[in-house]
Amino acid sequence: MRAKKRLGEMLVEAGLLSEEKLKKALVEQRKEGLKLGQYLSRSGIVNEQEIIDLLSRQLGIQKYHPDNFPLDVSLVNFIPIETAQKYQAAPLKKKGRLLSVAVVDPLDINALDTIEVLANAEVEPVICTERELNKIIDSLYGMQSGLGGIMETMEIEESGQAAAEEQAKEEVQINTLQDMAGEAPVIRLVNSIFAQAIRGDTRRSQRYSYQPPAEYRAAAFPH
Repeated sequence: MRAKKRLGEMLVEAGLLSEEKLKKALVEQRKEGLKLGQYLSRSGIVNEQEIIDLLSRQLGIQKYHPDNFPLDVSLVNFIPIETAQKYQAAPLKKKGRLLSVAVVDPLDINALDTIEVLANAEVEPVICTERELNKIIDSLYGMQSGLGGIMETMEIEESGQAAAEEQAKEEVQINTLQDMAGEAPVIRLVNSIFAQAIRGDTRRSQRYSYQPPAEYRAAAFPH
């Protein structure tokens, strides 16, 4: 069970915020729907890095540095993108049952407990700035989306290529049929010419065939 500590109290104790400013900040952050740390840093009341340094010391947790946590896109399986955006958390490293998670607010016990249940692992918070967290989320889940897009593009290209090949085959068949249809009248014409020539030769041979006189026929073929 994690101990619940309040950021405002820690800031006042550390001399980074007065009681009066804290009371006013609590009212304004609720109006704007922000967490206290977000409101203080965005309003310029307390520097974000000072808040991170304070929480790291008070809670004994590690501060994020990209050199210590190379991006591993396979870790998105432990924290869905909807959960990452809702709780402002991103997976950094998995070792055994320990899952290191980048968070802006390590005091959000509900977020950490929810991630532990989803990931079925023990969560180790690593504090970072809002800008760093957004960059991690964009890089991790953007890479996942990019890989999916590449696969979809490849499938579309393969499908398009197959369709193009099929269309080319159909066009070849159509062209072949058209060529055959175009050649048929020529073939018929040539055949007709040859037939007429043959019939003409036959008629001429019949017309000009030699017939001997009757007396010679009678002598050659006596009855």
